[in-house]
Amino acid sequence: YGANTGSIQFFVSDDEGLTWTPAWSAFGQQQVSSSESWRLASVSLLGFANSTVLLGWSGITGAGFASDMALDAIRVFDNNAPDAGILSIDSLASKCSFTNSEQIHVQIRNFSGVPISNIPLSYRINNGIPVNETYNDTIAPGTTVNYVFTTTADLSTVGNYNIKAYSGLITDADRANDTSIVSVANLPNVSSFPYFTSWENGSDGWTSEGANDSWERGIPANNIISSASHGSIAWVTDLNGDYQDNEISYLTSPCFDLTNVGADPSVRFAHIFDLENNFDRSWFQYSFDGGNSWTTLGSNGSGINWYNAAGSNNYWTGVSNGWRIAEHILTGSAGQSDVRLRFVLTSDFTATREGIGIDAFELIPAIENDGSVELLKEYSIIPHKQAAIMNRFKVRNNGVFTMHNVAVAFNVKNNIGTIVLTDTLRVDSLQAAQSINLSSTLPFIASNFSSHRISAVLSSDIDEYSGNDSIINEVVQVSKSEYARDDGNLNFGTLGIGASVNDGGQLGQYFEIIEEDWISTIKFHLLFPPRGDTIHANLYSCFPNGSPDSLIASTVDYIITPDDEVNGVLLELPLKDGLVILSPGKYFLSIIEPGVNITLTISNNIYTPGVAYATWATNPFGAGVWTEIEMFGWENAFYIRGLLSDCGVRPFIVDSIIVHESSAGASDGSIDLQITGGFPPYTFLWTNGSTTEDLNNLTSGLYCVTILDSIGCGVDRCYTIDVNVGLDEIDPGANVSVYPNPANNHIRINFDGPMPLSSDIKVYDQIGSLVLEKELFANERSIDIGMLSQGNYIIRIQTSTYSIVRKFQILR
Repeated sequence: YGANTGSIQFFVSDDEGLTWTPAWSAFGQQQVSSSESWRLASVSLLGFANSTVLLGWSGITGAGFASDMALDAIRVFDNNAPDAGILSIDSLASKCSFTNSEQIHVQIRNFSGVPISNIPLSYRINNGIPVNETYNDTIAPGTTVNYVFTTTADLSTVGNYNIKAYSGLITDADRANDTSIVSVANLPNVSSFPYFTSWENGSDGWTSEGANDSWERGIPANNIISSASHGSIAWVTDLNGDYQDNEISYLTSPCFDLTNVGADPSVRFAHIFDLENNFDRSWFQYSFDGGNSWTTLGSNGSGINWYNAAGSNNYWTGVSNGWRIAEHILTGSAGQSDVRLRFVLTSDFTATREGIGIDAFELIPAIENDGSVELLKEYSIIPHKQAAIMNRFKVRNNGVFTMHNVAVAFNVKNNIGTIVLTDTLRVDSLQAAQSINLSSTLPFIASNFSSHRISAVLSSDIDEYSGNDSIINEVVQVSKSEYARDDGNLNFGTLGIGASVNDGGQLGQYFEIIEEDWISTIKFHLLFPPRGDTIHANLYSCFPNGSPDSLIASTVDYIITPDDEVNGVLLELPLKDGLVILSPGKYFLSIIEPGVNITLTISNNIYTPGVAYATWATNPFGAGVWTEIEMFGWENAFYIRGLLSDCGVRPFIVDSIIVHESSAGASDGSIDLQITGGFPPYTFLWTNGSTTEDLNNLTSGLYCVTILDSIGCGVDRCYTIDVNVGLDEIDPGANVSVYPNPANNHIRINFDGPMPLSSDIKVYDQIGSLVLEKELFANERSIDIGMLSQGNYIIRIQTSTYSIVRKFQILR
């Protein structure tokens, strides 16, 4: 079973396996759905009588791996016992206008090694009264004959029929092969015209079938397909779940007799879809010979909302963003007496979504005067700096006469319902069957990065049908385009794994695209890469588990310069093949340092979850750091940010020389910082607003600074300038601690060493005001802070040998 099933063969050997004789085979899929029962095969071993034999089976794969084969209940029995059975019921298939005298054809097989005659045969319909007859001739061993029951079947009533045919030989050795069953439907033959159904009161002769068929008629209850378009009932691929993997299913109409229709009519229906983009697809077909052959209707863009796949691909895929009306002329159908229509859904072996919904199906006369408008949305999410591109419309003349004074009036509302843009687009005339794209020239920058709703109305001098003249609150997402799921659980790769020492490696990141997007350039920042190395970026699609699958695109190469090695480099490398569209799914981006041993496989463990940085063995500066990645199609069309450097790789060391104010008001204090570690250059922000490394001309008071390096790692330090303190302030690091932190009503001072005889304690609030002052003696460690409010504080501890500042927080 499965769309890619190959073949299975049965062999017999009577020389202990030296040679094998083929005795039976089956090719291709044997069941059309996973719910079908096992098939029974029976093979005569008459030619191996009086021999000791080995039995063997061989399976051969098909075009893909979306299939399975299985064996069960193997039985070897006496071939001389009579064994007759029904192989199949022939000549019956679902169609329109079954009669009250349909013939039942069956194939009878003699599975045994002896002739059999006078075989009782029966058939019954929908578990009704059996029709019993007898096959009076003789069937030779191992042969098959056809038999037509003399009593015909009445299948004239529209509906479904389950027909079971079986043999009833009393001495039959194997009852398991006696029965064959077939299900057929007598479909309605619709001659009234125009035709409309929304299936509110029944299926109206529409049926579904196929491999892994998931079509259901009922009330939709999914997240996206959550309701019908018309009334409460619709046909949906699984009303409250996803369609199936490896599905090839059909929703098929009754038969239409269009003998008296003089001009080709149009099909029109409400349509919604949520499909795996490009991999799972849907399209519309017609048959003029009762379903014996089928033809795809139309091509991409040939009707209203008719197919949306890229290029010349004629199918629907991706998402429709709500219910929409699709319409197309049913070319060549006028005068046909046996017309059938159907919707087709195909899916691959993985990644299913909600599927398709169909409602309000119509077969109507072609309208002589009809115009339509639809919103052009090449992409599901629009970059905010290019938001104006969403105000584009396709206007089409579906009639047979020229339309004049054609206008599209539209507005755009933001996510809180405020109209942020209105405009009217005009064209003087539109010829029959002509379509034209209209775009607003008004500047429009999205006011926020969220959903916007577009409404539009088409008007002209002639238009007989208004059902396709409006767009009502169609959603377009405007985004900052930060589509990567950066939840702290990204998978990173290490440089050099899978490569020889000092020769090659890569650094990578897994990410997931939520909505379709596109890229043409990849931007990344490297700190201290080794000079002379060649760098480029590769983009891979991923298997469902996130492991890399196949290469999608590569950037051009860049050779690291000596200056890059010292100062780092921000690269913006274009893709070799230009713009690439990314469907929703999982991807893996790698920054590559090419080497002869580089491969991208799971076994080589190129990417390693949780590894936050990488080291180039040839890099004299230590760690190589990839700080951020941007992918550009349009400006900021796609953006991923991931800090791949561990701030503990090169920790900050901050030394300071403090000069206190010589006298009150002298303003001659200073703080001189000496910093090593991190990744320079550094930035500084002091509480007095200064952004320099050092401070001069200071008065007495508390001064705090936040220091950040080039990859965002940072440290905070605070210093006190006193008047005539007579000592330089030295920060002894971890020798003094304040705990608990956060605190409630008390804090304790812990001296990791000799306890000073006394300490002067000063506590400052966030704006530098002194809020608590106390002398702490050698036998004291606890300070009462119950009088202070919740918030952040700074404590200065002054001893006879040093002065130190620490931060703490009060939470209650």
